[in-house]
Amino acid sequence: MIGSSVVMPCSFTHPGLRIYEVYWVKKETQNGTSLDLLQTPLYEGRVHYSTEMDRNCTLTLRDVRVTDAGHYYVTVITYPPRRRWLSTFVMLVVTDTAALQVRPSGSMIEGQLVKLSCESLCILRQKSSIRWRRNGEIIPFNQTINNELILHNIQMKDEGLYTCALEQQEDLPSLPLKLNVMYAPKNTSVFVYPSGEMLEGTSVTLSCSSDANPPVENYTWYRQTRDKTTEVGSAETITFTLNTTTAGLYHCEAKNRIASQNSPVVDVSLAVYGWQRAALYVLGGIVTAVTPVLITFGLGLTIWRRKKIMFTFDSGNTDNVTQDYVDYVNDPLEGNSGAIQMSSLYQSLNPNTTQPPTVYQSLNPNTTQPDAIDQSLSPNTTHPVAFYQSLNPNTTQPDTIYQSLNL
Repeated sequence: MIGSSVVMPCSFTHPGLRIYEVYWVKKETQNGTSLDLLQTPLYEGRVHYSTEMDRNCTLTLRDVRVTDAGHYYVTVITYPPRRRWLSTFVMLVVTDTAALQVRPSGSMIEGQLVKLSCESLCILRQKSSIRWRRNGEIIPFNQTINNELILHNIQMKDEGLYTCALEQQEDLPSLPLKLNVMYAPKNTSVFVYPSGEMLEGTSVTLSCSSDANPPVENYTWYRQTRDKTTEVGSAETITFTLNTTTAGLYHCEAKNRIASQNSPVVDVSLAVYGWQRAALYVLGGIVTAVTPVLITFGLGLTIWRRKKIMFTFDSGNTDNVTQDYVDYVNDPLEGNSGAIQMSSLYQSLNPNTTQPPTVYQSLNPNTTQPDAIDQSLSPNTTHPVAFYQSLNPNTTQPDTIYQSLNL
């Protein structure tokens, strides 16, 4: 290749002869003589001979040019007597393209095994070592076998430009090979326009999107209903008018020459009509308005039930009503609000009373001389008094205190 260096290996033996001179020539002249390459202006500074000229005649030609193409011979002159020996020719072919080429083998599909080989237009030495690069970065030798680059389970990260070059001649790489990893459709999805709720008669557009290499070749649309799945289109985008017949669950299938993939299902259904939505709003408003009223009523009822109600009994003096000791003054069962009368019995049960009457003494266990009322409450009394009768639920004619305690 133009600009490269060429090595032409050469060796010889000379039993019984002495070496006088060894040099290389290009194409013998008609008279049998030719110029030594070292003395040819076109090769000045580009030719190098081996230092062991008594048996090694290797030629190295640097910075190869198009005009260097041709047949080359090695000439050996011995003595005595003086004789000239001419080798068979070596043909040099010069090209303007790389002498090395990268060739892939195997299917360059994601997940597959791929091998890259470095081929030469020339015959390489058996022990020639190849250096591989991807996007200019050196690839470790542990990925090569017999100078072949082995790519196991190729992925998208393996894409790039691959070159090979002979070791110690890495400035003369092969032409790059672009590794293009192919894969089946992935990330397939459906886009719906318009989005949100749609009323009957709306024009709906569905678009199928998928990432694939090579690109997707075929799109297929399906609608799912309760009974079956129906094919409804075969383009990347479909449009239809929404009604009870076209509503349903939709998905698309994207397919290239490697494989196919289905998208997730999208629900394309009819929205609630305006009057239905209004009814729902009204019902919701009623519930919202009634709920606080019910809560307030329940809270009031609870408070009313927990109110402490105090009743009095009439000792015969209905004129003396003491309001200071009344917590609740409404008796709905008697139908007479504010008509609660306090008697001496209430005062006798009031711990704030400083002078307890006879009734209080009768209920005091520390009283040593119970009076008649106490006796009337005693189970040992054979003849209960009127007061006991008034507390007895079996009494047919309850007195005033029983009435006052009756709810």
